[in-house]
Order: sequence, then C-alpha cells, then structure tokens
Amino acid sequence: MRPDPLPPLPAALEVAVYRITAEALDNAVRHSRADRAQDTVTVADGTVSVRVADDGDGFAAHRHGPGVGLRFMAERAEELGGRFTLSSTAEGTVVHATLPAVPGTTMGQEPHAPGAGARPDS
Repeated sequence: MRPDPLPPLPAALEVAVYRITAEALDNAVRHSRADRAQDTVTVADGTVSVRVADDGDGFAAHRHGPGVGLRFMAERAEELGGRFTLSSTAEGTVVHATLPAVPGTTMGQEPHAPGAGARPDS
C-alpha cells in the first residue's frame, strides 16, 4: 500500500477496492495455477489504483469474452467513474482498476455498457 496507511476513503470506494482485489486474487487461485500473486493499492493525485498480478497460465485462447468475475470487477470500477483493464498472456495476468478518490468524478472514459472493456488482451 502506498501511502501506508492509506488515507481515509469513502466507504463505497473502500468496498470497491476490497471486492476488486478479492475477486482478482480469487481468480488467480481458482483458475490460473499461479505460484505467486501480488496486489498493490496506491492512492496518489486524487486517484486510487488497484493492481493484481499473477504468474499463472493466463486465459485460455478459447475464451470469448469476460466471465462473471471480470464483468463484476469492471462494473465496480465503472460505477464509481473509474476504469478497469486486464492483460493476460501465458506468463500471467494483470488486473488494473483506477478509481477517482473523490466520489462523483469520472476519469474520461467513453460511455459504454458496463463490463464491455473487460476483455482479455490476447
């Protein structure tokens, strides 16, 4: 965490950070066969950043679109005006959510259906 301890955040933001982190770590344990996973939460310049990286197998090539957990993480970020990205290769997966630390602000994303940006990069 940076800074440590984190500054006080709105309750909805704390819950979103917790749930996104928990879902990403759960995916690493349940699906990726990862030996290691690391989560980082950073608060700086009015932004809260959540990053979870693992060294697992990545997503199977036959996957066509995000699963329930990926959509859930993307929707959580988007509900608070943030962004969600995912990159996955055979060497691992990185989940990254960036959220405004101030409720009611957005981070410049184009309006679209929740979870539409949660597709794994191939």
